[in-house]
Amino acid sequence: MDVIDYEIKKASQKDLYLHLEMCDHLFVPLLSDKVNLHDYAQKIYKKSQTFEAWHDKKLVGLIAVYFNDSQSKKGYITNVSVLENYINKGIASQLIKMTKEYAKNNDFTKISLEVHSKNKNAITLYKKQGFEIENKKEEALFMEFRIKNN
Repeated sequence: MDVIDYEIKKASQKDLYLHLEMCDHLFVPLLSDKVNLHDYAQKIYKKSQTFEAWHDKKLVGLIAVYFNDSQSKKGYITNVSVLENYINKGIASQLIKMTKEYAKNNDFTKISLEVHSKNKNAITLYKKQGFEIENKKEEALFMEFRIKNN
């Protein structure tokens, strides 16, 4: 595979929408069953920090994080997605590493996320990256990564 370029906050709102649309079928349950993709792309564009993987000018991997809780210093991952042909190539792991580095450099203490209990691949990825299950509610698992600022 050719070189993957990693960027922070490069994607346009249209890039985000097209990426989410192409990844929709990979979500458990479908992302479009939970949110309006156009509105969600707009919210991510305006309110989140994005960590992106690009190949041939196409957004192939995305993590969107809300780092807007300056009181608790806790970031919240709202989206992790990688295009189907790019899965299992280390892209999500690299994007999570970028997310953790950003959080540490900006004095955040935790990063949390929610994942469907049936999404075994995502749960395995998050556990490998140091996330721990903090809570369960119905079919949702709430996971957290604690930043070590030393």
